[in-house]
Amino acid sequence: MKYLNLTNIIKLLFFTALIFTALILGENFFKPIVIAMLLSMLFLPLCQRLEKWGLHRGLAAAICSLIILIVIATLVTVVTWQITGISQDMANVEQQIRTFINNARNFITEKLNFSREQQEELIKKQSEGSGNVVKSILGSFSTLITSTILVLIYNLLFLLLRSRFKEGIIMLFEEKHKEEAKLVLKKIQKVSFQYLAGMMVMIVCLWILYSIAFSIIGVKHAIFFAVLSGTLEIIPFVGNITGNTLTAVMALVQGGGISMALWVAGSYMSIQLLQNYLLQPIIIGKAVNINPFFIIATLILGGFIWGIAGMAICIPITAIIKIICDHVEALKPIGEMLGNGEEENDDTFVERIKGFFKKNK
Repeated sequence: MKYLNLTNIIKLLFFTALIFTALILGENFFKPIVIAMLLSMLFLPLCQRLEKWGLHRGLAAAICSLIILIVIATLVTVVTWQITGISQDMANVEQQIRTFINNARNFITEKLNFSREQQEELIKKQSEGSGNVVKSILGSFSTLITSTILVLIYNLLFLLLRSRFKEGIIMLFEEKHKEEAKLVLKKIQKVSFQYLAGMMVMIVCLWILYSIAFSIIGVKHAIFFAVLSGTLEIIPFVGNITGNTLTAVMALVQGGGISMALWVAGSYMSIQLLQNYLLQPIIIGKAVNINPFFIIATLILGGFIWGIAGMAICIPITAIIKIICDHVEALKPIGEMLGNGEEENDDTFVERIKGFFKKNK
């Protein structure tokens, strides 16, 4: 199949539709596997380093999974600590919210001629489904815990059995294509590591920057909102804006007024400029080299398929698809469309770290 004729295009579209259907229907099955696969590529260099230091592969893989668990536990502890502090201020926050809502209702009554009785009726209708919302939240929390456990187990197994997975994939190809298949697998691991490791460093930098900015502005529980805004960076475009909007809203209800909310917005814009023009080029570079149109399109598609998790992993998955398309003759036009028309930049912060460790074996 050298070129995509009509028959092959139909086959490709059918196969793509089949994959999307399977991903949607089998979300709870496939999602932990895909996330664990990406994490295993992130921790593969560390696992290999531990093995070279004399550790058994099983122990090295277990240490990598333990690191993931420690990071999750640390984040949960920090967030819980901050939420406890927020709950202690809830009486004051609740009063501010009531005042804000009351002012909003007065505005609606005066400007939109929408009486309080009509507003009460609308609120009553909306609150009828609150019980279902609580059940949904509890169900989502239970699913999250189960998925987290599965991710840790799958990550351990991917690192432990990686040679078998690699050999099994290579065996699918004819002898003349085996070397190229090895090259593709190596490139997928490299790009995935470069993007994910760079994103982790970026998020930590954003935590620090937002913590400093929000503390100077005077936002209560600045660490919580800094962690929230920085962590949501894993969802391109949408995440950071969402986190900072929530921070600005909380600044309002905490009694900070419009001026504090504007300072939050100003700090967000300043940090975004610093991120886009300094941090991101240095730390991540052009690791994924994806067309901005397809970044947005896959972001929406990922959200449609797997919600927030889909939006978070859509970029590295798209980068993997691009690499595969670039090495399959018939799919090269698709790889060209996905690309940004620029050469990949290997001289990134995380790549220099990897190079340092390689020199000091």
